[in-house]
Amino acid sequence: QDRTARLWRLPELILVSTLKGHKRGVWSVEFSPTDQVVATGSGDRSIRLWSLADGACLRTFEGHTASVLRLSFVNQGTQVVSVGSDGLLKLWTVKTSECVNTFDEHLDKVWALASSEVLEMDAASRTHARVRVVTGGADGRINIWEDSTEEESLAREAAAQGAELAAQALQSALQRGDYQEALRGALSLKQPDRARLTFHDLTQKQNPTKAAATLGSLLRSLDPDALALCLEYVREWNTNSRHCHTSAWVLQGILRVFSPRQ
Repeated sequence: QDRTARLWRLPELILVSTLKGHKRGVWSVEFSPTDQVVATGSGDRSIRLWSLADGACLRTFEGHTASVLRLSFVNQGTQVVSVGSDGLLKLWTVKTSECVNTFDEHLDKVWALASSEVLEMDAASRTHARVRVVTGGADGRINIWEDSTEEESLAREAAAQGAELAAQALQSALQRGDYQEALRGALSLKQPDRARLTFHDLTQKQNPTKAAATLGSLLRSLDPDALALCLEYVREWNTNSRHCHTSAWVLQGILRVFSPRQ
């Protein structure tokens, strides 16, 4: 309640330093598991990071809209999780004091917070911490949270690899003159630029009559969903002066092949 936190040396209980800076009462204190720092959460809606060596305030974390009631270090001391009277769970990066994520799953104040982490090794023999956080609120709920950072990172890597393979497949199809495979691949991956490049390549490598016939065959091979997506891309290309000619050419092909009712 006196807006300070005090650091004592055991076992003599000698006062080492008084941490001053909060504007309201301090409700939570947590020591870093890896660094010589301690974090405090206060009724002034902020979190402060203090040096154990001299009691200096090193960082201030601001973002809660009400009192910070509990906090904990996670990910081997590199991040902090906090909960408060605003019902929010926030994740902070210690190095930058930036809030990297906010979770809103409680309907009232969050009074309890506990965390645990287990070191695991993935398929690439990389070690990472599996973090689990449990929160309890005045809404009668207990929520269990698990860190999905590693899974999301692997998913992004897989998506990037998939996109690269798709680009290679598209280039290969264009080199073979297999425009049907190139267009289907671009539409299935929802990549309008690759679809546009397929049509553009067609106009560059075939004479106008043959290109129009090939375009008609391509359009007839599309199912209704793919054709609708193609129409969306045509509208998008038409807003760009560099692509509007391709857009107009494809739209003319669609109108030649399909009736307005279709």
